[in-house]
Amino acid sequence: MRKIAENGKEISEAKLKELKENACGILADCRRAFLNEFPFYGTILMNMEIVPTRDVRLSTAACDGRTIYFDIDFLSSLSPEQQKFILAHECMHAVMNTPLRCEGRAHDPFNIAADIEINQILKKDGLCVCPDACMPEKYCLPPDLSAEEYYERLVQNTARKSKQKNS
Repeated sequence: MRKIAENGKEISEAKLKELKENACGILADCRRAFLNEFPFYGTILMNMEIVPTRDVRLSTAACDGRTIYFDIDFLSSLSPEQQKFILAHECMHAVMNTPLRCEGRAHDPFNIAADIEINQILKKDGLCVCPDACMPEKYCLPPDLSAEEYYERLVQNTARKSKQKNS
C-alpha cells in the first residue's frame, strides 16, 4: 500500500513509519532537554501527548489543548533550538488555554494574538525565538499585552486599513 505525501510524491507505508519514528526520537530528545533546561515546560510536556503526523490539514504544528501535533516534514526542517521553541510554543497554547479563550472571536486573528502573547513569554524565559515568530513589533503593537488586548488591536488595525483602502 502507498501513501501520498504532502509534496505530491508517493511514499511507502514503511518509509512513512520510518519518518514518524525519527520524528518521535527528535521530540523525545526535546522533552528530555526541557526537563534539564526548562523544568516547567518539561514537566508539562511529559504529561502531553505529542503526535508526529503527515497530513495536508497541518503544515507546521498545532495543539488542541491536550495533544500537540507536529508535521514530520516541518519538524525535520527546523534546527534543534527551533524545534524546542515550537514545542514550548504549542505547550503554552494548552497552558494558557487559548482554544477556550478565543470565545467566539475570529480564529485567525485570535491565534496571532495568542502567538504574540506566548512568544514574548518564551523569549523572556530564555528560549531562542524563531525568526518568523509573531512578536508585537512585527504588527506595530506594544509589548506585554494579553491575547485579548492584542486581538482587539489587530482587528482595529485591519478595519482601519480596510477603511483606508476603500476611501
